[in-house]
Amino acid sequence: MGSTKQLCFPFIPIEDRKKYYVYHDESGTDHKTPYELHGALFVPQDKWHYSYCKLNENRNGFIKRIHYTELRDNTSSKLATVTKDWMNLYFSELADFCFYKCFVINTKSPSLRENMKQDSNKLYNFGSLETIYSGLCWFYKSLGEIEILLYFEHLDKPKYDNIEEYILDQLANKSRNNNKCPDVFVPDSNLHFISGDPSKVEDQDQIHCEFLQLTDLLTAAINNALVLKATQKIKIDLSKLVAKYISDTKLQPWLQAKKLHRKFSISGYPDKNGNCYFVPLAIEQLKNNPYAVMLPDFINSQ
Repeated sequence: MGSTKQLCFPFIPIEDRKKYYVYHDESGTDHKTPYELHGALFVPQDKWHYSYCKLNENRNGFIKRIHYTELRDNTSSKLATVTKDWMNLYFSELADFCFYKCFVINTKSPSLRENMKQDSNKLYNFGSLETIYSGLCWFYKSLGEIEILLYFEHLDKPKYDNIEEYILDQLANKSRNNNKCPDVFVPDSNLHFISGDPSKVEDQDQIHCEFLQLTDLLTAAINNALVLKATQKIKIDLSKLVAKYISDTKLQPWLQAKKLHRKFSISGYPDKNGNCYFVPLAIEQLKNNPYAVMLPDFINSQ
């Protein structure tokens, strides 16, 4: 059921509002590691079709699902090649206007509220909301008002789960009460749940499915950079690539070489005071350890 608390201000012409498609995906919800990650990709409407065409072009005829967990070394599939092409496309061009926010929850932190530790649905809903909300604050404060359409990968959620109502209500309330966040308008009062598998979606949803796959790729690669659980070379390579950009965003804006300040952002949560922090990356620790096994490096330098 949609929220009745959406924000709309009639004195601002609708055609003047900036419009964005927001795609959400998650990683680590099996809790086999301490971290649950939520990622949100913000795609501006005026670059939406262009970005989709660029992703499709970089498929080079490959039609199957692009999914981080399915990546394997030394196979005849084009999946690894297309995945690397997508990641390089994102950081070389799309990241300049398709901004990405990742919210990393340390589920073992003593500062995490007990009700979230005990209820995976509350934790999931909170992580989803904070990812979108913090992205809106960090990327779009100057807009004043923003119109968004929300797309989540379809999940088998319990019937009692109130994620749709929760996110829409909270976005309205939090944006209304924070001058660092633009006023948020969700025109259809809905969350759209779409499969991340292109073979399982209707034709009209193929474009949304494509952006969900890109969001999955970024979020899962970050997850592996955090914990370095995967052993396949292709997965390590992709995680090394995202780690390079994450490390750059930790510098002062004028020292950042990748120019992704307020375009690409990773936040760990919570620190000992219940705030966000720069989350450490296991892949960086290995890189700086002279006794560690050398990591492969197949990604072209950017």
